[in-house]
Amino acid sequence: MQPEYGIFIYGHGRGQISDSDQPARNIFFMGKNNLPVNGCLLQHILYIQSDKGCSLLVLRDRKQCVIDLTLVQLERLLPSSGFYRVHRSYIINMAAVSEFRYFRKQFLAIVYGYRIPVSRRRKRMLMDSLDII
Repeated sequence: MQPEYGIFIYGHGRGQISDSDQPARNIFFMGKNNLPVNGCLLQHILYIQSDKGCSLLVLRDRKQCVIDLTLVQLERLLPSSGFYRVHRSYIINMAAVSEFRYFRKQFLAIVYGYRIPVSRRRKRMLMDSLDII
C-alpha cells in the first residue's frame, strides 16, 4: 500500500514522484516487495549531503539516513520551492535555515546549528532568489 502522495524512493537508486498533483510532502524508503520501511515528512529534512555517490539525509531529530541516490537525482525529485542546492555537496531545506553568515571567509547557512557551506556561485544565485543585495 503506497501513501496518497509524496516522493517514493525504491531500493537500488530508482525514484519516482507520485501521480498526485499535490506537492510532495513525504519521502518514503522502500524495501523488499516495495513495502515502506522508513519515512519522514519533507519538512523534517534539515539538509542532504553528498557522500560517495549516495546521499545522507539529516533530520530534525538528529537522525541520519543514507540513501542510494545522488544529489542530482534528489534535486529532480524534491520540490524546488523548499529545497535549494547551495554547494556541490549540499541541498538545504530553506525553511530550516535560521541565518546566513560569514565564518573565516566562508559564507555559511546555519541549519539547526549545523554550518553548511555555500559556494560563491550559488551564493549569488541564492541572494538573487531571496532578493537580498
